Amino acid sequence: MTLIDYPILGTPTISMASFHNVLANAGSPMAAESNSVYAAFVAKGVNPAIGLAIAQHESSFGKAGIAVGRNNPYGMRYYGQGTNKGGWSAFSSYTAAAVAEASLLASSTYGKSSNYNTARTFPYRYAPSSDGNSPANYGSTVASLIRQWGATGGIPYKGAPASTSAKPAAKPTTKAIAPVAPSHKKAAAAAGGIGAAVVLALIL
Repeated sequence: MTLIDYPILGTPTISMASFHNVLANAGSPMAAESNSVYAAFVAKGVNPAIGLAIAQHESSFGKAGIAVGRNNPYGMRYYGQGTNKGGWSAFSSYTAAAVAEASLLASSTYGKSSNYNTARTFPYRYAPSSDGNSPANYGSTVASLIRQWGATGGIPYKGAPASTSAKPAAKPTTKAIAPVAPSHKKAAAAAGGIGAAVVLALIL
């Protein structure tokens, strides 16, 4: 059976109201800013469902791990975005974190790349196996959540990217933090790529 994938960049597959309901039903602190978080992804051309799925996988929608006390539901290490709090990015709001994450996902590192531009392929750089992760499981989780939240259509999954090099950007999370998939370590991108995204878009 052909696996279905979803592009990072494109028309939203989840409405603003449904986006809010997912967060509210999960008891997420992000819910109070759901509309502006959603809009931050749309402004960069990123499907908000991608960002929502990453937040679920990384921090149970901002309720666990390094997200707590940092407004950082995406597990971002500090590379100039936000403020440095123990090596992790801390933001003034969840909206600010979404702007940073959307900028990264919309950059040439991910959304505009040829190898890491879909729900199933971006984890091969975002959370590579060389850093002790399971990109295939991460991508499967993100794609499943996008579909669960109402996405239709999609594109055929073309398989794992040929190149999977990346720079680690987070320590291992626990099953409590990411209950929908095995524990993993997040790797956002090479520091240079992140820094560029931060300077141009303020990720990274």
